[in-house]
Amino acid sequence: AVDVGPARSVPGVRWTSALPSSVCGLLVGHEWLDAVPCPVVTGPSPHPWLDRWWPVGEGERAEIGEPRDAAWADAVSRVARGAALAVDYGHVRADRVAGRYATGTFAAYRGGRRVEPVFDGTCDLTAHVALDACAEAAGGESVLVSQRDALAALGLTGAVPTSAGVPGRDRRAGAAWLAAAERASRIAELRAEGGLGSFGWLLHGVGVPVSALLPPLPPWRP
Repeated sequence: AVDVGPARSVPGVRWTSALPSSVCGLLVGHEWLDAVPCPVVTGPSPHPWLDRWWPVGEGERAEIGEPRDAAWADAVSRVARGAALAVDYGHVRADRVAGRYATGTFAAYRGGRRVEPVFDGTCDLTAHVALDACAEAAGGESVLVSQRDALAALGLTGAVPTSAGVPGRDRRAGAAWLAAAERASRIAELRAEGGLGSFGWLLHGVGVPVSALLPPLPPWRP
C-alpha cells in the first residue's frame, strides 16, 4: 500500500512511500489521481492538452490533466502482468465539451465538508479526473465503467439477506445474518446512484484480457 501510514501496523499490509518497480497482480489507485496536483486555468488558455480534451471559452475554468495522465501512465507501465484499476470521481470529454464543467471542478474539503480553498495544508485540495485522457495516456486495452455497474458485475449488489431462515434463538445464525446485512449496507452505499456509485472505474489489462476481468458493461456516464 502506498499512502500515509497508520499509527499502528496492519496485518498483511506493507506500507511504502513509492510505487514498486514491477507489479504482478492488481494495482489499484483509489481516489489517488484526484489528489495529483494539476494546473487550474481560466479561458481562453491555449494549451495542447486543453485543445484535445477540454476546450475552454472566455471566462470558463478548467484543470489541465497532464500530471494525472503522466502519473497513471507511469503506474500502469509498472504492471508486468495483471491489471491496473483507477477508481475516482471524474468526467469525460463529451460532457466537458458540452459545457457541463464550465466552472471547473477544483474544490477543497475539510472534515468531509466542502470549504473555501486555503493553500496552508489544512484542507484536502482536489479536482475531478479526466479518466478518458488517463486511459489514452496509459495505452493498451482498457474499459471505463461506473462503480455501480462494476460491483454488480462482480456479484456485489447490496441485496439484504432474507431473515426468514434465521432461527430466533440461534445466536450464531442471528449474528451471521447481522454481519451479512451490515456488509450488504456497505455495498449498497458503494453502489448508490448519485453517490459513490458514480465513481469511474478505469481498468487496464496487462497480459490479461479485460473481458476476463469484467463482462461487457455500459460506458461510464458521470
